[in-house]
Amino acid sequence: MGYPVKNEAVILRPPIESVASFDYHEAIVRALNCHWKMLDIALAQFKTRAAVFTEVAARLIETLRTGHKVLVAGNGGSAAEAQHFAAEFVGRFKRERSPYAVLSLTTDTSILTAVSNDYGYQDVFARQVNAFGQPGDMLIAFSTSGESENLVRVATVSGITI
Repeated sequence: MGYPVKNEAVILRPPIESVASFDYHEAIVRALNCHWKMLDIALAQFKTRAAVFTEVAARLIETLRTGHKVLVAGNGGSAAEAQHFAAEFVGRFKRERSPYAVLSLTTDTSILTAVSNDYGYQDVFARQVNAFGQPGDMLIAFSTSGESENLVRVATVSGITI
């Protein structure tokens, strides 16, 4: 079924004086410089943790090479990061290859809502890890604060490599 479409022209009017007097270019340059400084600080901190990243990468590779799976979880924006992480391993990242067994625990709304309703949101990932995780699997928890109760709980009760 088609909907009637009305073609209308968009007329751009000159900006009002208060908008025109604001220097957007300067505001954008200041914001970019601020972000550049924050990224420099973050990268310097990452350099000091290179040994930790190396160990995590080695464990991740070993988990997948031995036929085990990686479970990922997070809340809010970290949930989106976990989902994207899983998608890159199941899909194609940089080159054609076989998919890897990486599963995001943040995507099944039925499980998320049922477990949250029956047990509380603090158990939403722990229940899934207990259901899907096997010895030799790995759990990666994405977190900005490192203090989300459901991620702390799954880290302490899961029994798999975190």
